[in-house]
Amino acid sequence: ASGPSPASPFSTSLSVDGKVVNTWLVPAMTANTYAGIVDAELGHLSAGTHTLTLVVDSTGAITESSESDNQYTKTITVAPYPGNMTSHGGAVQHGQKVFTIFWQSASATFPSGYQSTINQFVQDLNGSPYYAIAGQHGDAAGNISPNLSLGGTWLDKNSTALPSVSDSAILNEVLLAVSSNNWTIDENSFFLVYTPSAVANNSDDCGYHTYYVNSQDHSHLAIGLIPFPQATSNGTCLVFSSPWPNGQIVDHAINASVHEIVETATDPYDTGWYYVNEDGEIADLCVYNPGPRDSSGGDMQLNGHKYLVQMLWSNAVSGCSMALAPTLSPGISTSNP
Repeated sequence: ASGPSPASPFSTSLSVDGKVVNTWLVPAMTANTYAGIVDAELGHLSAGTHTLTLVVDSTGAITESSESDNQYTKTITVAPYPGNMTSHGGAVQHGQKVFTIFWQSASATFPSGYQSTINQFVQDLNGSPYYAIAGQHGDAAGNISPNLSLGGTWLDKNSTALPSVSDSAILNEVLLAVSSNNWTIDENSFFLVYTPSAVANNSDDCGYHTYYVNSQDHSHLAIGLIPFPQATSNGTCLVFSSPWPNGQIVDHAINASVHEIVETATDPYDTGWYYVNEDGEIADLCVYNPGPRDSSGGDMQLNGHKYLVQMLWSNAVSGCSMALAPTLSPGISTSNP
C-alpha cells in the first residue's frame, strides 16, 4: 500500500470457478502486520477440476503502489462421491407442513416484503419438480409426498427485546407460536423461526434444523432457525453474486430456508436419508451450488415467480440437480404448471 498507516478496512473475496462464495471484511491494519483466514466454506463441488481465486482488497478501498499482486489463484481436483444417499432406518416427513415464525421487536424488525416473499416461496414449492427430488426417499410408510403446505405464519411483535439466538430460546418461541395460533404439532410439521439483523447469531450458521422428543408420548417436534443473512465469523451467508431476482437479502434467506425444509423432510430426526453422516444430507451435498442462472439472477421459476436457490442431491442422477426428472433442464424453465 502507498497510503497512510493504518490502512482502512478492506474486503477480501474467495471465488470458485469465477463465482464469489465468501467475502470477509478485514479490519484496519498498521504497517508490517498481517491477517489470515483459517477456514472458508466452499460448498459442495462437483467432481473435476475447479479454480479457486482469492482477491485481497476486492473493492479497491486501499491506495496501493501496485494493484497487480492482490490475487492468488489455485487449481484443485475434486474426486467424485463414491455413492448416493442411503436410508438409516428412520422416518421421513410424508406430507410436510411448514410453519414460518418471524420474531421481531420494536427495535429489531424485518425489511418490507421479507415475510411475504418467503411465504410465497414455500407455497410455490408445493408440487414443484424441485421439491419432488425429495420424493425419491421414504420410510416403511412410503415415500415423501411431492406436495407440501404452508401450515401457518406468524409475525411476533410482542418482544420488548430479543435475546441472542440459542436452541432453548428458539424452542420457547416455537411453543409460544403454537399456543398463540392454535397450531397443531405432528410428525409432518416443521416450524422455522426467522430473526432480524439486530439479533446475535450464536450458532454462526446460515440456518439449521433440529428436533425434540416428547418424553411422555415420544412424539417429535421438528424446528429450525434462519438468522438474517449476513457475515459470520465463518465467512458470510451472502454467497451468491448479483443480480438477485428478489434482492440479495431475501434471496439468501429463501436459499437457507429451502436447505432446511428439504433436509427436514428427508432426515427429520437424524435417522433418515444422508450420505455417511448428517453432514451429507440432501442439501449439504450441493450447498451454495446454484443451477444455471438467467439475466435476473434466478435459476428457478415457480408459478411465475423467480428464485435463486442451490441444487439438491438427486440419487437418480448421482449428482446435484434442480429437478427430479433428469430430462428437465435445471435452468429457469423448471417451473410449476
